[in-house]
Amino acid sequence: KRLFTPAEMRLAQALAAHAGSAIENAQLFAEMAATLTREQHLNAIARLLNSTLDLSTMLDQVLQLAAKVVQAEAGSIGLLAPDGQTIIPPYVLNLPAELRLLPLPKGEGLAWLIVEGDETVLIPEYALHPQALPQWVAAGAHAFLGVPIVAGETRIGALGMFRLASDWPFTEREAALARSVGQQAGLAIRNAQLFEAVQQRVAELETVAHIAATLREAQTRDDILALFLRKTMDDLQADGGALLLLEGVGDGTLTVVATHGLDETLVGQQQEPDDGLLWEAVRSGEAIFVPDTATPDVRWPSPLCRALIAGMRACACIPLKTAEATIGLMHLTNRTPRAPTPAERRLLAALAEMAGNALHRATLHEQTEQRLQHLNALHTIDLAISSNLNLNVTLNVFLDQVMAQLRPDAAAVLLFDAPTQMLDYAAGRGFRTDALQHTHIRLG
Repeated sequence: KRLFTPAEMRLAQALAAHAGSAIENAQLFAEMAATLTREQHLNAIARLLNSTLDLSTMLDQVLQLAAKVVQAEAGSIGLLAPDGQTIIPPYVLNLPAELRLLPLPKGEGLAWLIVEGDETVLIPEYALHPQALPQWVAAGAHAFLGVPIVAGETRIGALGMFRLASDWPFTEREAALARSVGQQAGLAIRNAQLFEAVQQRVAELETVAHIAATLREAQTRDDILALFLRKTMDDLQADGGALLLLEGVGDGTLTVVATHGLDETLVGQQQEPDDGLLWEAVRSGEAIFVPDTATPDVRWPSPLCRALIAGMRACACIPLKTAEATIGLMHLTNRTPRAPTPAERRLLAALAEMAGNALHRATLHEQTEQRLQHLNALHTIDLAISSNLNLNVTLNVFLDQVMAQLRPDAAAVLLFDAPTQMLDYAAGRGFRTDALQHTHIRLG
């Protein structure tokens, strides 16, 4: 049994001291390197925020750089909608893209807790929080770090960082770094939003002006219907569309008068009043948007409703209105789930109002033209009666006008013979045989 000598003990102490210094130096070096890397990422964020007003580019890159700063494996940015009632996550990182289609109503999810309440939310296990959303849990979220995105004194959204491993929580230091990112990004995002809003408004006005010019060139109601539907679908990138007009008295019926990108045999089909979305939009006078037609509570009670969305995953029902009443409906569809942006909703409302008034004017014009044609027809018949004693000529003029104005397939004049109490054939148009010429019908 051998004990260490005093000399060996001193040597061991010296070696331990050197090893401690080396380890400390390595830790300091690693910490300095990590700090330098974080500073580089923060500087990159600052340069990005000062170099672009493109909101899409800014949000995408801020999210990626923020994840690097706090060593997150996934993340999302949620921005407060203009109405202040929903938070929209326009960008997600390393999470299912479907999460972008899930706007968060007021009070749902940790994003609202960040925007309205706590400055920072730092939790080791996302699924255990009472405000956790099942879709995000299913996506694999574990550790969560959330901070507000602030523009001046106003919170405009939330930055959420996730780790997908259950034993790697975020630290307070990383939370401080995330807060710095949220504060840097807020004002730049607000400026980009304002710039984008101006650009969108200009684009909306250009679209409205272009379609208005197109409608002015249309000569008939059918031309207006076809041009309006096609141009609207092009500008809003819809995959299918239909126009339905309200006809008849009372509630009337909805009749498909034009389609584009859908089955053309739908034209002419009618929809009686029911409790489906088409009639809900007509009765309320308000647009209805369905981001996903597979949602169980969406009502498609009639065959026509189901035919309009066949093969589609999103739809919009927009009433066509004049100053006095709703005259029809525009139905747009997309093959993939999609929620319209606030700008698209404004544009659709403007276009629908414009189309409704254009159709109303075209209908009044056609009715006026039709009345003039009827008056001209009556004048022509009156001239034939007063200036010609030949009955056959008069009857032929009469039938010519009846066929032109009423557009029947065939017509005939039967004259009453008082002595025989018979109706006798006198003239006809459009019949395939001359059998009717020998017609004599006894009355009584």
